[in-house]
Amino acid sequence: MVPAKKNYPKQFSSVTLQGSDSYPIYRRRNDGRSVLLNRYSDVYIDNRWVALYNAWLLLKYDCHINVEICSSITSVKYLYKYVYKGPDRVSLEVRPDSSSDEVQQFVDARWVCAPKALWRIFKFPLNKTYMAVIRLRIHLPNQHQVRYYGYQSVTEVLSDERNLKTMLSEFFTTNSIDEAANGYLYREFPEHYMWIESAQVWSRQQTSQKVIGRIYTVSPSAGERFFQRILLNHVRGSKSFEDLLMVSGLTFHTFKASTERIGLLEDDDSSRQCY
Repeated sequence: MVPAKKNYPKQFSSVTLQGSDSYPIYRRRNDGRSVLLNRYSDVYIDNRWVALYNAWLLLKYDCHINVEICSSITSVKYLYKYVYKGPDRVSLEVRPDSSSDEVQQFVDARWVCAPKALWRIFKFPLNKTYMAVIRLRIHLPNQHQVRYYGYQSVTEVLSDERNLKTMLSEFFTTNSIDEAANGYLYREFPEHYMWIESAQVWSRQQTSQKVIGRIYTVSPSAGERFFQRILLNHVRGSKSFEDLLMVSGLTFHTFKASTERIGLLEDDDSSRQCY
């Protein structure tokens, strides 16, 4: 007998109809006939208790086969999940081998599912790089990081002019010598200029490659560097650190004061909200 959790007994129906839950309501004739479930019970069953089956499939495969009609678009998701979910586990064998062949181990242990194999057969792209992201360094005046070799003396490090140049300092320099650069924010600079690491300079973009810039994240607990980052994200055309401190002809002593003067920071609660 089919359990009640499978929603049996079903209802009688003279024709097969599309149900509201994606499952069809199959034809079940109310012909008045019923049979005794077994000789030990007094339960009678009729067509409402008949499980869905296909007589030809049952005879051919000699096993239980549940047959359902997929007649709704919502059934596609159910079928897709079972077709493409792949096997539940992969069996591997690990054995000691003095002459280990890493390439052969990779080939033996590699598992390629059906969708991935199809993707490779049709030579579809496996990955795509779009919009290179340039991370822009940020630091306070004369507080940038400098890399040097262990055999170099302090005098040699300080006398090297390249150690005085950074992305940010050269951003200010480019604004001083190139009037067109004054229209871009620091984070917008990589879209129009290219950073040449070997020469430590910004140069105009010569290609059509799309690039975006992102300033390193700074926590509000970093103090002045946090407020400096706010200014760099809103102020265009700054030619020096001192220029960044100037607002309406007035030069402030801290980046926080400049930020408050512009109206980008109303009170200390604005910083607390960043946590």
